Amino acid sequence: MSEEVKEYNEDEGLEEITNVFDVLFAMYKAREYTIEELNRMRKEKCLKRGGFVDKTFLEYVCRIV
Repeated sequence: MSEEVKEYNEDEGLEEITNVFDVLFAMYKAREYTIEELNRMRKEKCLKRGGFVDKTFLEYVCRIV
């Protein structure tokens, strides 16, 4: 998986996104989850924590003591 993500970070092309997706697809299928379960979980997490659609990423957390 990390190899495919590394290649995507270098290229950012559709083919590399497809490779990352193929690895994720194999992972959830190997654990016998369904696409419906995967999408349900994605939606739940997005409602609770937001998603990545707006390209907003948390880069670090600073704890002031």
